[in-house]
Amino acid sequence: MSKLPTLAAIALVLFPIALAAQPGPPPDRHAGGRYQGEPPPPLDASFFLGQAMRAMNEKADLLLEQKQTEAAIQELRRVLGMEVPKDRPVYELKVRLVGRLAGLYATSGKKAEALETLKSLLAEVPTGSPAEAAAWLDAGTAYRTLGMPEEALKALFYRSEKKELPALPPATG
Repeated sequence: MSKLPTLAAIALVLFPIALAAQPGPPPDRHAGGRYQGEPPPPLDASFFLGQAMRAMNEKADLLLEQKQTEAAIQELRRVLGMEVPKDRPVYELKVRLVGRLAGLYATSGKKAEALETLKSLLAEVPTGSPAEAAAWLDAGTAYRTLGMPEEALKALFYRSEKKELPALPPATG
């Protein structure tokens, strides 16, 4: 008589027991898993702030397409009240939206509002940051729209005249 059926029966009984005794893989921390007793990672609100600001920008675009300039201005004004940490990359998005608001004021003939928005923006941005470069670019564009070419040139060349520019990597080709 063959021992094969007996060995197969034993294997069928022992294999699941041996398999169940094996430790499972550690939880994947990037998929939301954690080790026992470990607190969850802190929630970073920057992502949500960024998405909210993107939505404001898109809504302003739609309003402008429908020739609702005042409503677009009101939508972009909402970004002024948002608390965005200046050390986060998403802060540059806030700066760009405030710059866009100033530009929209300029194209709407609201010179005083445009100038006040630019003054506040340039006073707020951290010196030497990417947000500062974005703010000066937007200021130059708004000054140009307002018919202030000397101020526009000063703003557009601010970084090259007043600050050290970062070295560019060599061109590859």
